[in-house]
Amino acid sequence: MTDDSVKDAQLQGDEKVAEEQAKVRSSSGKEGPVRKTGEPDGGDLDSVRMYLSRIGCVDLLSRDQEVEIAQRIEAARNEVLD
Repeated sequence: MTDDSVKDAQLQGDEKVAEEQAKVRSSSGKEGPVRKTGEPDGGDLDSVRMYLSRIGCVDLLSRDQEVEIAQRIEAARNEVLD
């Protein structure tokens, strides 16, 4: 996955989040959910729904990509520790 494709996926996810927020506002007639401390509300569920829809827009790494990233992390860690 290239940096551009990650950015594109993030932008698409941001657009979906904005759409979900607009739906919440239009259905409730107010700017956002009001929550008292310790009480779950629809806003909590909406946050989870938005997160799940956004995470679905990002492709998973292939095995080769995971190995490459792990090697870069290990090399950087070794530089810092040496």
